[in-house]
Amino acid sequence: MFTEIDKEVVSNTLAAAGASVADPLMSLVDTAFVGTLGVVQLAALGPNAALFNVVFFIAFMAMAVVTTDQIASANSRKDKVGIGRAVVTSLSVSLAVGLICAGVIEAFPDHILRVFQVNDEMLGASRTYCVIRSLSIPASLMMVTFQAAFRALLDLRTPFLVVLAAGILNLILDPLFMFTFGWGIAGAAWATTISQYAGVLIFIGIIYRNSSKFGLPQALEDAQKRRRASSRRPPSALSKVGTLLKSLDWGKYLGRCQILAVRAVLILTTYTLAAIVATNLGTKVIAAHQVINQLQQLQLNVTWAFLSVGQTMVANVYGSETGGAVPARKVANRVIFWGAMTSFVLAVFTFAMKDILPRIFIQDEGVFQIVQSAMLPACAMLAFSWNNALEGCLLGSDDQGYVVGTYPWAVSFGLAVLGMSYSLGFGLPGVWWGLTVYYAALVTWFGSRFIGFKWNKGNLCV
Repeated sequence: MFTEIDKEVVSNTLAAAGASVADPLMSLVDTAFVGTLGVVQLAALGPNAALFNVVFFIAFMAMAVVTTDQIASANSRKDKVGIGRAVVTSLSVSLAVGLICAGVIEAFPDHILRVFQVNDEMLGASRTYCVIRSLSIPASLMMVTFQAAFRALLDLRTPFLVVLAAGILNLILDPLFMFTFGWGIAGAAWATTISQYAGVLIFIGIIYRNSSKFGLPQALEDAQKRRRASSRRPPSALSKVGTLLKSLDWGKYLGRCQILAVRAVLILTTYTLAAIVATNLGTKVIAAHQVINQLQQLQLNVTWAFLSVGQTMVANVYGSETGGAVPARKVANRVIFWGAMTSFVLAVFTFAMKDILPRIFIQDEGVFQIVQSAMLPACAMLAFSWNNALEGCLLGSDDQGYVVGTYPWAVSFGLAVLGMSYSLGFGLPGVWWGLTVYYAALVTWFGSRFIGFKWNKGNLCV
């Protein structure tokens, strides 16, 4: 029976999935156009995808989760000041971290790319793309934070529309810069960078027009009261902002980000080592890995949406005065159901289209055959991607410690299979079987938290 909760889960997931494809969709567009330039240029995107996934994952898995949690918790208490303070804290941190990351990459592009096993053949193209695309990092992190803020207030439509606008702009600029202007791979990087900043400007305009919804006037008024208590001078607008920034609980926010950053680093370790192994197998193999990775990342954003929806919906019920564990578990059950169904459908669809989808990105027959050899494990991984629904519900019920503690075990299993496959010469299929085992381990450990074993009872076991 399709209940009101089901309707809310599905509608929120569709909106969140559309909004969460910002970075992967732009990368996918880049891949499609750059693939026409040649195998070397396509291969050069592989290490860059791994590098920028590092930044994106840390932002999404750490800052976005903390932002969603703090704003959703404040919203469940009807605390406008708390919402405003959380918004300002999150945006300030995302901007600062983005500027630092961009500065480091701009200063040491070759050294960083070498860490990702870029060989001499693709170094020139990789460097060109890297130094331009790194300029987009502050915007990328702010885009993630803006989306988290809207999701926490259960507004998932607005982020979708903003990201859609940025994606359309990227689609227009890519061929214009790459072919009309003749910039090649540099044009792809500039198109993505400009599109990200355009998205940020749109978000800023929307929040400015709806500042009360995000608690900004209330937070500034609270800062004004604090200043009056410590100074007799009439406060200026700038002094209000300064007082607000000084009064924010930076330690709490950054402390929670650090805990979740451990989880992000473990996730990135798995994907990065998989990319490095593929790179060591040759230029054509890393090109094939890049094609599969782009297909996977786009579809995984659909299942990742259940993480955001699960966390947001469960947190808004779990932390409210009229809610609690029982109604939150009902919401979680429906999120998990739809997450599992979506994962299975995507896996079956992708495997059925394995002869068609890769052709969108590649013309080289050798690369295509390598892609074909790894499609079975890649689709098996998709089937286990409902781990995101489980994880989101755990995060929404304030079970972050268990979530973070699960990752070392799951990553260990995945990397063990990855290393064994590499030593036995299983090629690209072995890389994706390692990732499949990692996802299966997450589903097992997260799922056990909902069953209600005495030794492993979660907050939603009622």
